[in-house]
Amino acid sequence: MKDVVIRYTIFQKENKEGLYLIDFDRNTYIAYAENIDIIKDIEEPIADSEELEKLGVYLLRNIREALDFSEKKTKKIIKYLNDENTIKSKNFKIFILLLETYIIYYQIFLSSEVKNPILIDFFENEYAPNKNKIKIEVMKKLFNYLVGIKMLESKLEISKYEKVLNDLFIMVDKNKSIFDREIIDPLTIINLYNEIDKILNNVENEDIKYDTTLK
Repeated sequence: MKDVVIRYTIFQKENKEGLYLIDFDRNTYIAYAENIDIIKDIEEPIADSEELEKLGVYLLRNIREALDFSEKKTKKIIKYLNDENTIKSKNFKIFILLLETYIIYYQIFLSSEVKNPILIDFFENEYAPNKNKIKIEVMKKLFNYLVGIKMLESKLEISKYEKVLNDLFIMVDKNKSIFDREIIDPLTIINLYNEIDKILNNVENEDIKYDTTLK
């Protein structure tokens, strides 16, 4: 059995540089690789993460630890949304997934900065025409991964919201201060949720209108 196994592609550039979920040393990690073929071609035993880094593969976060951290931090944020109708809604569940995704993204972003500052350019290249493009694409793939492992695809009808995911993550990104502060402004959380709720409702209403037209 190989020491390093690719489980999921989070994001891959044309040059095969990317982020992947890989199994290594009995754990699953979010990892950066200079080239996916590096991982595919590993045949010899790998002793530790330092050996991987020499090959251009960086273990950024243990996926279980990242998920656990994102869930705990999200709970602290959403406690300000305590309306009973809100917390029972489908939109609220999607909102939670958006927050968890964003938190995981920044865990791996900060980890890459510590591992090797050069890796930051992979995520957010300030000289690129659209410097946030990769950031948003990575978050969208992480979001879909969370939906999959939590088995929420059919329950939340996620596919119909794919067209607004870009806008939703841009909106969360503009309010990223909610993830940085020890004391969170409740009004910021409430306003963010209301904005996202409005977008999701618009998608829902468009679908209802469309279905009615077909009948």
